[in-house]
Amino acid sequence: MSLSILLFSVLAYGQSIYLGSVPSAAPQCHCLNNATNLTDGQFLDTITVNSGVVGETWTVSAVMGARSNVAPFTAIPVGTALAETSPGIYQLIIRHTDALGFSMQVSNGSTTLNESNTCYYPDVAFTSLPDTICLTSAPVALASSVSTGGVAGSGSFTINGVPATVFNPQVLGEGTHTVSYTFDAGSGTPEDDQDPGCITTISKEVVVPAEPNVSVIAVVNVNLGNDCVAVITPDMVMSSSHPCMDDFIVTVFDQNGFPIGNTVTGVHAGFRLNVRVMSAAGDFIGDGQIDVFDTDAPAISCPDADYRVDVSNDIQRFSSEIPATAMTFIPNNFACYNEVVADQSGRHYYTLYEFTVNQADVYTIELNMDLPGGGVFGLYQGPFQPFQGPCQGLVGVSEELPAGEGFFTNEPDVRRLHVMLVPGMPYTLLTTTFVGDQIADYDYAIYSEGNGRVNNVASITGTIELPLYCSSIPGLVNNPNSLALLGEPIIDDPCN
Repeated sequence: MSLSILLFSVLAYGQSIYLGSVPSAAPQCHCLNNATNLTDGQFLDTITVNSGVVGETWTVSAVMGARSNVAPFTAIPVGTALAETSPGIYQLIIRHTDALGFSMQVSNGSTTLNESNTCYYPDVAFTSLPDTICLTSAPVALASSVSTGGVAGSGSFTINGVPATVFNPQVLGEGTHTVSYTFDAGSGTPEDDQDPGCITTISKEVVVPAEPNVSVIAVVNVNLGNDCVAVITPDMVMSSSHPCMDDFIVTVFDQNGFPIGNTVTGVHAGFRLNVRVMSAAGDFIGDGQIDVFDTDAPAISCPDADYRVDVSNDIQRFSSEIPATAMTFIPNNFACYNEVVADQSGRHYYTLYEFTVNQADVYTIELNMDLPGGGVFGLYQGPFQPFQGPCQGLVGVSEELPAGEGFFTNEPDVRRLHVMLVPGMPYTLLTTTFVGDQIADYDYAIYSEGNGRVNNVASITGTIELPLYCSSIPGLVNNPNSLALLGEPIIDDPCN
């Protein structure tokens, strides 16, 4: 709250306007100490004009916020005359309201003077005083706060006009009770409109309602939450509503009869537990029971796995090399090879290998080449015809072997092709490098889904790693033998 700076107007003829009776004195906020709330407190001010001329007429020419000091304290109208209280001295006593202040312009017809002022009462408030306090509530200590900074003073409470420090509903009984707080800022701080030394009073009506009939429900079902916890609140176990439900204290007793507060968890699931309700005032309300349930199904997920298995199979292997004397071609010039070799890789050396198979089957051909980027191969039906173009007669081109699969499981940059081959048909493998102008040794491994074999190539028993596919869900679910392949399921249940 700021006290306006006194507008002290000194004119050429010595005319001036000021507050109070002494021109040189600082303006003061004169409290009337009539506040009944935080907005209606009033102040008294005397507006003085020293014109030095006897018998003039000074009147209000503009005004805002000023009220008469005579009942019924109406607003000062324009045209109100200032009284000549002594020769050449003209005065008007006014009231103005807390925080609103006033401004006024007066004139004698030729000269205009201005004055204003704003003053403030301390802003006080109740703290922690509810609108409703029940007979079941604990007594409430009366407290207040003064929000205007730096204001010192003293205060006191009354309830229904009787001095008090505690609101005790059991003593006061049912009904509406008026709680008042009066704050006295004492002498205040000179020239500080924030602390003019006012007395202010605030009041609040607090209701103590009639006490309804309440009881505790005999048995209540309680479902644990997703976090496997349930807090037992009064409204869960009491049979009727209550205006002060927070007054009640719930105590749960575990399956061994020990008090555990008002919270149950998974260790209590499946048990019937005793419950007692007391009021904050210490009154016994009643006993009941709760049945605790864990109704949320656990979340089941599969473990992280690549779902691959090791399978024993006949493996046919043969090795060779791409020498510097081998034939060459430029695979980037042909659509069937452009995407499987390095970009703009230029000339590539290649070798050819012709073979037949003993029976129709699905064959897997893997190529392992000891070079960065590995090797690439194409499979042709019949002989390779370079002058007809490398895409002529092509059955398929190799693809990268997924990590962790096949025979060359842990080797980098292995290429693979799955293909149906039939007996009586000659086939040709074209082997080259991923990067151009390279020579290298390479190794092939060939195996089939059945008993198919490449003619005239020796076989060994080896292990291949294959992705696992489910062809029979009923045969997999709840089958202990599947755990070795898939791993045990992951169970997420906060209650277990």
